[in-house]
Amino acid sequence: MENSKALYVYGIVSNREEIPTVWMDPKASLHLFPYQEIAALVSEVDLGEFGESALTQNLKNLEWVKEQVLAHEKVLEKVMDSQTVVPMKFGAIFTSEERLVKVLADSYEEFLELLEKLEGRLEWAVKIYGDSEALKATLAKTNPRVRAVSKEIAQESAGMAYLLKKKFDTALTEEADVEKGKRLREIYNRLSHHAAEAKLGGLSPRELTGKEKPMIFHAIFLIAKSKLNGFTKEVQDLKREVSDLGWEFEQVGPFPPYNFSELCQSEEAHS
Repeated sequence: MENSKALYVYGIVSNREEIPTVWMDPKASLHLFPYQEIAALVSEVDLGEFGESALTQNLKNLEWVKEQVLAHEKVLEKVMDSQTVVPMKFGAIFTSEERLVKVLADSYEEFLELLEKLEGRLEWAVKIYGDSEALKATLAKTNPRVRAVSKEIAQESAGMAYLLKKKFDTALTEEADVEKGKRLREIYNRLSHHAAEAKLGGLSPRELTGKEKPMIFHAIFLIAKSKLNGFTKEVQDLKREVSDLGWEFEQVGPFPPYNFSELCQSEEAHS
């Protein structure tokens, strides 16, 4: 490898199989960098673009970042079609083969364990968008605490009823939050039953989702390919069961299993 070049690492695979021909760009073919029973998926990149100082500047260019991240994801998606991969986050750059060998050696057993854990499994996510308005309407008629306050309002004078209305609104909001939490926990537990592992994800604001209603649920699942149909059916069943609440379900994936690959760390590039 020339001094002006560095190794860009997409992920780690088993060294037992060949990989399909995929490209980061027309100039750099992906190839294997083997180490015992594992191999890094790498391509050579120019330090003029990916060196420490150059990368710092390029990361300020959102169009450049978007283009490179999409290229990174496309490589991983093509590879994971045919074999298990421990994905590395965008920007895993090694300025020498020796540096890469050290990382592979230091984390060798962990990489083997991850490859075994991820074999035949991919990452999926379920997101739910909605509010509590329909839930509040139901609770106003059925919840004992809320109904009790409603009866108080009906029996009081107009002035007192105004104050009790605030109590009613507070009770309704609190009970709706409790009920919503119960339902979302049930959804998470039922979906987790189909997964090897599961975890909750962050909630994105409407400015990022583009949805009319806020995101109220985001969970990530490691799903065996053999259990995907059951998982998808569970999503559809849950969607029907809460259709009266107006919640929108979104099942997205498959993704490279970043959230279940604890060693997805990168070495900073050095010029």
